[in-house]
Amino acid sequence: MAGNAEQAGGSLKTKKPQCGNTEASGNEINFGEEIVMSNNSTAASSVIPFNFGKQQVRTLLISDQPWFVAGDVSLALEYRDSFNMCRNLDDDEKGTQIVSTPGGEQEMLVINESGLYSAILRSRKAEAKRFKKWITAEVLPAIRKHGRYEDQGKMAALMDQLSLSQFNTIKGVIRDKIKAAPAEKRQGLQLVMHNRLHTRFNVPRTELIPASQFDSACNFIAAYSIEGEYLGKETAAPMLPLNIHFPVDCLTDRREGMRKPRDEKHDYLGVVLSDLAENFTSPCEKILSELSRAGYSVEGAWWEFRTYRNKTEQLLGMIRGLQEVAVAPQSYVIGRRVSA
Repeated sequence: MAGNAEQAGGSLKTKKPQCGNTEASGNEINFGEEIVMSNNSTAASSVIPFNFGKQQVRTLLISDQPWFVAGDVSLALEYRDSFNMCRNLDDDEKGTQIVSTPGGEQEMLVINESGLYSAILRSRKAEAKRFKKWITAEVLPAIRKHGRYEDQGKMAALMDQLSLSQFNTIKGVIRDKIKAAPAEKRQGLQLVMHNRLHTRFNVPRTELIPASQFDSACNFIAAYSIEGEYLGKETAAPMLPLNIHFPVDCLTDRREGMRKPRDEKHDYLGVVLSDLAENFTSPCEKILSELSRAGYSVEGAWWEFRTYRNKTEQLLGMIRGLQEVAVAPQSYVIGRRVSA
């Protein structure tokens, strides 16, 4: 199933990854990512998350072929980063894919099945054998059962997410609903109706309404009242309780020895740069996700924080590179002294 990236729907741009695994990190706020083809096609493939122990490995179908987010695989196989894992792969075994995230599209490094096996074989970690067995026994059979070899529409149902056609139908119902409003009011009214959907179905984006709630979403829009150029009065939706509880343990559990006793009432807390690496889910991101779920607009704060995380990951990559240079021996060819 290796195929080359150009044959995989013409949607993969085969180019060498730039640096580190930040491009494959994804955003840990689980807004439900959607793969958007990088050409002008309207086709889209859903990301299917699988869990290898505590590590999520995101898998997707591109032209009916399984591809894997390189950053997730590199963490599961304990590579230094995705760049280090992918640098020895052939060009047809890796590529980039545009992913739609809450704040816009991001480019991710992905590898196909052939590249995955190459990465497994090159790994010296004990986990590699178990990872290969997991891929062949669980992941690929699930993809083949619920993806290409059955109805493509069932892929969204598997994740209980709206299919592309269902999402477009909801947008069409909204457009029809706001036609009665003055032209200058329509864009704002469209945003209001999407926000009402988010609150009603407890999701941060319309695409993430469960597929099982598709009919209810359409009926909700149809019943929405518009009077002239104003929105009709409606019963305010109850405020959702915020699930924000992140004690210091959620940080200290990342590494043994981060917290040490000082006296009867105080402890020492020692946080280093590697404790903030991308492979740890950030409580700050979870807080932003919870606020978004409750209907707050947090995109500005989200992208500010994502910049901190991405830059931290880049700095860690540079530090690791400098460490490798520092410990690598410099070799010379020198003359041997011969005794007279």
